[in-house]
Amino acid sequence: MKFLFPILVLLLSFTSCEDIEQTRTDQLNIDLKLIDQYVSDQNLVMKKTDDPIYYLVEQPGTSEHPQLQHTVTVKYKGYFLDGTEFDSGNEVDIELYNTIEGWQIALPLIGIGGIMKVIIPSEFAYAGNEIEGRKNAVLAFDIELINFK
Repeated sequence: MKFLFPILVLLLSFTSCEDIEQTRTDQLNIDLKLIDQYVSDQNLVMKKTDDPIYYLVEQPGTSEHPQLQHTVTVKYKGYFLDGTEFDSGNEVDIELYNTIEGWQIALPLIGIGGIMKVIIPSEFAYAGNEIEGRKNAVLAFDIELINFK
């Protein structure tokens, strides 16, 4: 009998993990549909990483690309898919490893002087957390990589 309780707890924990994973998958599918609709409506031709982060390199920049350990200097505008701007910065220094996962994946795709548009599913942005009162929001960014060190 004393072995039954730990087994029950273990089984319940697997069920919880499955539920969480299912919820993440459901949200990602919702996000991807929203992104596909936005890309279509805006007549954008975007590539996507395996993660999937959507991106459009407008200017590739130099052959030198930042890595996770670099501090990047960027000019950016962040907005929701309805066009509402939630953040922007001009020549802001940010440690790439301290940014949202979508930036960590996207920024190394361009070099110094590069300009890109990035659309990030909520899981790779702020996940279930709210930003400007919106939970599970897909985020879009226009980013210019000015420099990195």
